Amino acid sequence: MKKKRRTRKSNIEDYPKLKYKTKPVKKGRKILWHVIESPSKNVVAKCEFKDDAEHLVEFHNKHQVWRVNMGIPKMLWNYYA
Repeated sequence: MKKKRRTRKSNIEDYPKLKYKTKPVKKGRKILWHVIESPSKNVVAKCEFKDDAEHLVEFHNKHQVWRVNMGIPKMLWNYYA
């Protein structure tokens, strides 16, 4: 008797596509760049430089690493709320 092959429980296309964008926020005399995840509208990173924030946004928009988890888990955000 042949064993059944294990398959993924769900297809990645079943999950909604995530979008990330940057938004400048002024805090005191500094400008912080927030990386915002949509559709949850969570701020997942705060960067001092625009280039760092845009690099993170480009990577996550291209690869959709956290799509099956419905976004980046709070424990992996790079700041404390």
